[in-house]
Amino acid sequence: EKRDADSMRAKYELLGYLDLKLFPRHQQNAAAHTVDVIYEVEEGIPSHVHDVTIMGNEVTQDHVIRRELSIMPGDLGDAGKLRESRARLLGMNYFDTVDITHSATEREDEKDINVAVAEKKTGQLALGAGFSSEEDIIGTLTVTQANFDLFNWPYFTGAGQKMQLRLQVGTESNDFGLSFTE
Repeated sequence: EKRDADSMRAKYELLGYLDLKLFPRHQQNAAAHTVDVIYEVEEGIPSHVHDVTIMGNEVTQDHVIRRELSIMPGDLGDAGKLRESRARLLGMNYFDTVDITHSATEREDEKDINVAVAEKKTGQLALGAGFSSEEDIIGTLTVTQANFDLFNWPYFTGAGQKMQLRLQVGTESNDFGLSFTE
């Protein structure tokens, strides 16, 4: 029953029915020992996206979130694309929660999309020490920022860039590494 409902919902979602409601009814036939499942469908009307509002992002810039969305203003209101957008935002690993909802507008055939995020810490500091036969004592320091912004002094966060700084100090040699990903 759930697979049937999901399959029907997927067909309707591609056509922009964001307000779709499916109600399964069970009709028992005791003599034949069968149960018929009849779905009542309330389609609503197909809708297009009017506006996309992003809330809760105190660090991450709007454009970083918007580039991960599969749906934009003017697109057909496809709930499958809303689920895909949510999965992509969670996959960035910048947010604890991502809630994407839709709300009515002045026009019946348009919906606003609301993206609410709760950010999590994206920086990491690692310290290490060790001993080796070649170096004697080795110390390491690694600083990583997954939501880096080169131009956001003094915080350096929010643009969705990735930066890692690694320093290894030993009695025989020193090593330094810096990586940056746009």
